[in-house]
Amino acid sequence: VPVVGLWNGTGKTDAASLQKCFDVWLKPDHVAFLKRYERNIVLNPANEWGGFNDELWVTTYTDGIARLRQAGVHCLIQVDASGAFGQNPRSIKQAGQRILSADPDKNVMFSLHCYAYHRTAPAAGIGSWNDSGAGSPWLTINEINAIKSNGLAFVVGEIGWEGSAQVGYKTK
Repeated sequence: VPVVGLWNGTGKTDAASLQKCFDVWLKPDHVAFLKRYERNIVLNPANEWGGFNDELWVTTYTDGIARLRQAGVHCLIQVDASGAFGQNPRSIKQAGQRILSADPDKNVMFSLHCYAYHRTAPAAGIGSWNDSGAGSPWLTINEINAIKSNGLAFVVGEIGWEGSAQVGYKTK
């Protein structure tokens, strides 16, 4: 199943940049495409958008998803975790249910990206990025299990290669 998405909001944290991504998807040709293939695609409206403000993440995504639904788009929507380029599992655990509940179709899944903010148990001392007190590096398996226990659909949408300078753990 292909995931179609925009990277226009990658790393951005302001509501206007996410709204612009939804504006792109709401162009008539894009709406027609999304409707035509809605049973066969996943829509990621904006790759890795959002900072560590969960309230802004929730309200901006719920507004955008509502606009898509009002335009007749009913495909599965994938929302990347907020903070640190989609790496903050706290956003999904603590606020993801609010996004799902606000969707009239209840057709939202979440994506967690794993790079330098994540660790495996043997790599406990890898440090953290400047994550505004969000608690990294997260023990990845614990975060995945916590999200699963919330009953939310999600994928690990990106995982870093251990040869990257951003990844200090064994990805296997």
